[in-house]
Amino acid sequence: MATIGRVNGASFNNTPRLSYIATAAFNTFFYSYSTSLNASLVTVGTLAAVTGATAGNCPAGRVLRENGRKLYPGANPGITTYLVGVYDAQTLLSGFIDPNAAVFQIYNTDKPTYLSDGVEPTANTTDQGPSVFTRGKVTAIGDIISTGGSVTAIGDIISTGGQIRSSTVTALTAISANGAATAQEINSALGQVFTITAAPPSGVASITLDHTATQTAGSIFSLIISATTVQNTTFTFGANIVSAGTLITTAAAGPATRFFTISFVSDGTTFYETSRTAAQA
Repeated sequence: MATIGRVNGASFNNTPRLSYIATAAFNTFFYSYSTSLNASLVTVGTLAAVTGATAGNCPAGRVLRENGRKLYPGANPGITTYLVGVYDAQTLLSGFIDPNAAVFQIYNTDKPTYLSDGVEPTANTTDQGPSVFTRGKVTAIGDIISTGGSVTAIGDIISTGGQIRSSTVTALTAISANGAATAQEINSALGQVFTITAAPPSGVASITLDHTATQTAGSIFSLIISATTVQNTTFTFGANIVSAGTLITTAAAGPATRFFTISFVSDGTTFYETSRTAAQA
């Protein structure tokens, strides 16, 4: 446990200060530790999953705080790698983690663990971690994923065994009436995949899609259209999107559902269409 002194701020200085943020569900990386005597009266140590830990209550984005406990190879029976004790202030579960495991990242090395999670004053959102800006390369053996932010490097951003992608899918307002629908905005800052459903009850429908938000050169997005109708729905694009023309969904008896995908890339001021599919069943 941490040593707590009484003078010159020693109690504050010796309080555990490291916190970790989970980058994925961590229930299978969260351990309890116990010791017992075997038949030869030798102490053996055992790691097991923390009781009550599930993927649902141990999600990505959860902050874990050190509690001062440590497990060391050699000193603690059955331990082969350095582990630190942590607790979850939301579920009150506690256990041990490998602080260098792929599912954890240092949250803040300069904030005492007894303080609650920070809330950014301007955006009024719970802190999840600082941005990354580096002159060197960013290299990951697994995926490099953006769930709503950015990673900036003057050098390469490389995934050697996964993907570089945004995991957010944004659904636009469905087209559920005949006639012209209200124009809608696609904002690539929200992610790389947008979906829209067209299912007017009868007759034809139409809509214009545009990107009026600030663009970043190199940004990409794909639009997935799901059309269920016995008539046609016409998709046109606004002034900030250069496309190969309108897309008219194919009428089909049934009604039947057809899928269309269109992809775009930005030069910083305009999105340009790079590809589109024909109707897919």
